[in-house]
Amino acid sequence: MNENLFRLWVTLVKLYKKVYFFMWRKKNGRRGNVHLPAKSAKIVNIPFSKYSVFIRPTHSDVGRVLEYLSDIYISGSYLHEALEKFKPTTLIDIGANIGLSSLNLIGKFSSLKHIIAIEAEKENFSILENNFRLWKNYHENLKFSQFNAVATNESGKKIYIKNSLAEITGKNSASGTFRFGRVPEKGSKKIEVDTIAISELFQNISDEEVIIVKIDIEGGEEELLENNIEWIKRCHYLTIEVHDKFDPIMLESSRNLIKIIHENNFAVVPSKDVLHLYNRDLLF
Repeated sequence: MNENLFRLWVTLVKLYKKVYFFMWRKKNGRRGNVHLPAKSAKIVNIPFSKYSVFIRPTHSDVGRVLEYLSDIYISGSYLHEALEKFKPTTLIDIGANIGLSSLNLIGKFSSLKHIIAIEAEKENFSILENNFRLWKNYHENLKFSQFNAVATNESGKKIYIKNSLAEITGKNSASGTFRFGRVPEKGSKKIEVDTIAISELFQNISDEEVIIVKIDIEGGEEELLENNIEWIKRCHYLTIEVHDKFDPIMLESSRNLIKIIHENNFAVVPSKDVLHLYNRDLLF
């Protein structure tokens, strides 16, 4: 095949995938800015993947599938190649939603042995549980642990559910943009929700484990990374979505993250709203 034909073939394949996913999205994401109960979920095949997934017919859940297909938590640089050589064994997924970010990273790191997922919203968590049971059929030797809790820097804190990004901006689906924190906002309410301190979670993980951490908690990173962040030094890789741009209410949300990057020896690869951080002290 000559070069021009190869380029044409690549272009046609990309076009086919784009059209196919567009039709798949129209079929499976019929509702927009709504938050449906877990009982509305059904099993569908993920496009261009061997996996199936429980999703609700909302734009948010379909958006999680798009993130899975887009590899948004991987940088694809030489730093990623260096990380692969260390064979990560433990993934901590903070803000796991319905689990598709965990599934994506499982596909990128075949060495993983334990997935620890934390999701605060109860309906999202119910679907996460169903998906982990479903994916266990593909990965019998992989341990899945999930916590219906808010990730915090200190156990025992009172937690409020805040106004969602949907309520703040009117643009993002409430199915995936719940916000939690210890400082209430106007219109927020205190709810009964468990918390899990990440520093205490790390105490139960052997020093021999190679740990990667993904964080997407809709601005909650400001409080999570405020103190008790010694666990950061044990992370070979940290991939985190930042939220400063979404609304002035989250203007300070990356401040503590930037401080951590400054005070620790991380190489940084930015990608849209996600920062990929590689621990130089552990990788090189």
